Amino acid sequence: MRRSMNMNESDLQHIRFFAHIRAGDLEEAQKILQETGFVGKNRSFSVFANSCARQGEVEKIFTMMDLLKEMDSKLKYRLFGIPLLIAYGKRNDLDGALALLERIKRDGVEPTSRFLTLLTSLLSEAGRELPQGVLADVKRADETGSDEEHD
Repeated sequence: MRRSMNMNESDLQHIRFFAHIRAGDLEEAQKILQETGFVGKNRSFSVFANSCARQGEVEKIFTMMDLLKEMDSKLKYRLFGIPLLIAYGKRNDLDGALALLERIKRDGVEPTSRFLTLLTSLLSEAGRELPQGVLADVKRADETGSDEEHD
């Protein structure tokens, strides 16, 4: 038995968005967001951010964050923090990763213990000394259990 597919414009935009992500055409995916105001679930944006992270495309993740802010979305660093760290790691840009931590804190967001664990791993693997503030952040995150899931 075949089910009939009733697709509205939003469904079509969603499909186009993911098709461009799968094809690696991140510029077109961004255009869809800009032109249509398409807002998906957080999972949609995680897929985009992870695709960028695998390619080390930090700027595209920040562009996505900026687009979502302009669209008045409930953007949280918890959605993009890990992909950004992965992208910085891919580029061997540890100073960028540390600057990200400072930006997160400056914006009033507590980094998650997952974020901090990945950051300390990146620094340790590169033989970099952990800044004192990072160790204090890890301890605070562990004490507060700051790895809540957000959808």
